[in-house]
Amino acid sequence: MVTKGKRIIKLKESINKEWSQYFFKFIKDNPMQNWNWYYISWNPNITMEIIRDNPIQNWNLFGISNNQN
Repeated sequence: MVTKGKRIIKLKESINKEWSQYFFKFIKDNPMQNWNWYYISWNPNITMEIIRDNPIQNWNLFGISNNQN
């Protein structure tokens, strides 16, 4: 049996993953915007999975190294 706390943690992880994907999809769907990749790289909604799946983007290595995700 899964405890309430573990269910809540799984739900939060699921919501965070879905939001991260939505956030980056918005960026990819609007390429004509003048995106500042330094700040995008710092954004906690950007995960290493997103960075790995999109190596062609102009990621900022300093921002990535300071990103908690």
